[in-house]
Amino acid sequence: MKNIFLWSIIIMGVLLIGGIATVRAGEEAVPTIRELPEEVVLFALFKGSYENIGPRIGKLYGVAGQKGIRPGKPLSFSYLNDHQIISSEGWLTEIRIPVGKDALKYAGKLGKMADVKVLPARKVAVAIKAPGQSDRGLIEKSLMDWIASNGYSSTGVVTEVFLSNAQSGDYAQMKSEIIIQLTETL
Repeated sequence: MKNIFLWSIIIMGVLLIGGIATVRAGEEAVPTIRELPEEVVLFALFKGSYENIGPRIGKLYGVAGQKGIRPGKPLSFSYLNDHQIISSEGWLTEIRIPVGKDALKYAGKLGKMADVKVLPARKVAVAIKAPGQSDRGLIEKSLMDWIASNGYSSTGVVTEVFLSNAQSGDYAQMKSEIIIQLTETL
C-alpha cells in the first residue's frame, strides 16, 4: 500500500508538469555524456526506505502549492549514500523538484522540512532505466564501470530523474534517467 502511495505522488508530480514519455520494453541503458545547465530546485531530505517516501513527496508538493512555487521539470531523487551497503533505515535521499528562479526568494525561509537551492551547471553521465527494469543498482554499476573505462571520474552521487508514470504505481514499469555527476580529472 505504501508503494502505491509513493508512486501515486510521483506520478502526480510528473503529470503536473507534463513530463510523460514512453519507451519500448527492453531498451538498453546506453551511457551518454551531457552538460546540465544551472537549475533551481525545491528540495527536502528523507531518511529511510523508499517505500515510505511518498508522504514526504506529498508535503514537498504541498509547500510548493502553499507558496505559489510552480514545479518545472520532472521530480528527481539524489541518493546520498549507497543503498547496497547501508540498511534501508539509514538511506538518505534528497527529493528535488525543479522550480523557477523566482523561488530563490524562499531560500532559508521554508522551515525544517524544505528549502530552495541552486544546482550549478555540471557534466554528467546518463543511462536510461527503461520500463521493465526493476534494479537501479545494476544500471548504476554499469554506468560507473563505463565512466571509469572511458577516462572519466565521478562524484559517486547518483540522481534519478523520473520521466514516466506507471499505471500500477510499479517502479519497475517507470522510465527514468540514472545520472552520475562527473568530476574533472587531472
